[in-house]
Amino acid sequence: MEKVLAVEVVPHYRRIAESELREATRLKAVVASGQPDPKLSDRAQLPILLHRVQRGQPLELNEGMRAFLRRSAADVGMSEAETEPALASPEIAGVLLGQIMGRLRDASDRLKSAMYRMTELRDAGDLAGARQQIRDWLAVEVVPRYRRAAEEHLAHLDELPPAP
Repeated sequence: MEKVLAVEVVPHYRRIAESELREATRLKAVVASGQPDPKLSDRAQLPILLHRVQRGQPLELNEGMRAFLRRSAADVGMSEAETEPALASPEIAGVLLGQIMGRLRDASDRLKSAMYRMTELRDAGDLAGARQQIRDWLAVEVVPRYRRAAEEHLAHLDELPPAP
């Protein structure tokens, strides 16, 4: 990014490069410290912290880390009853971190699969089948942001333009 900033003259692209550089610098600090940065999105920090745990570096369970894990767990639809016991030790908290990432990965996979099938059916003129794909997705989806996406797709299925 420094090289981009050295030559970029368009203000809009300079701002983007500066922002990306700030975020990359902050993410490097998370890699080094193992502590979440409140100025970064939780989602961006999850894989970094999980990678540290997988390399044998346990989480330091201070209040900032506990708050981060609580937010991240809630973001993927995990209850307090599932989350709180995991905050008792760094080892169990590391397992929780893996479960959070697993839920995100699985939800993303379900989204891609359902959207592919829905689009195929919609483009073939089978709106009922396309709706059923979204309903099937909703029946199993536990991650709130992906549930909202499914609900929005279902509500606006008739408005979606067919693929060219």
